[in-house]
Amino acid sequence: MSKLWILTVLLTLAGCIATTDNPKPNKASDDDAALYNTQLGVQYMRQGKLERAMEKFQRALEQDPNRADTNQAIAVLYERIGEVDKADEHYRRALRLEKDSPEILNAYGAFLCNQGRRKEGQVYFERAALTPLYSTPAAAFTNAGVCARADNRPEDAEQYFRRALAVDPRFVEALLQMASLTYEQGYYLQTRAFVERFLQTTSATPDVLWMGFLSEREMGNREAAARYASQLKNEFPESVQTRRLLEMESNAG
Repeated sequence: MSKLWILTVLLTLAGCIATTDNPKPNKASDDDAALYNTQLGVQYMRQGKLERAMEKFQRALEQDPNRADTNQAIAVLYERIGEVDKADEHYRRALRLEKDSPEILNAYGAFLCNQGRRKEGQVYFERAALTPLYSTPAAAFTNAGVCARADNRPEDAEQYFRRALAVDPRFVEALLQMASLTYEQGYYLQTRAFVERFLQTTSATPDVLWMGFLSEREMGNREAAARYASQLKNEFPESVQTRRLLEMESNAG
């Protein structure tokens, strides 16, 4: 797996602020105008309406500059549009307001890692993971591992992934990361074990089927490799992994 793919996990696992499930929050029922504008801004950002989202976040900060969730939300938006300094400023402001928020710690760690400040990012991931009331510490440990792996520190990455699995043995992102990491290290039996654990936990994905195919092929288990290849082509015919497989088969022929 490429490092580019690995880093996208951070974007998936970093999360954003808590929002209402209602795409149009009811202003009449919400006395806090800043909260209302923050929620609305998040909805606009999810819809790709970034200019409207920025207007709502800025309005919310005018109404209440001391909302940590608003500062985090606008930081995510600034990061998305490439205004890194402003993103950093608002992440830090959010943390000054809620220094022990695991969601903000995790999001800021992801930001730092994506900016190449990986060892700094790991500090925030660890703080998030060790927050007593955090409901998903495995996500923060996995993010720390992804960050270490992108920094070419596979031993550190493995320790973080194993810590993630210690608190949640069914955390699929950590299982997939361990499958990929052990494959790169040449420990194909371990790769098989992590692939099987993944498939016992959730539905197949192109990534895990590809890992299964590659590891079984390396061990000379043609039948198992063929089963993974067949499942990959049948269930995910348009995936990047299937294209790689077809190219491999074409070159072999």
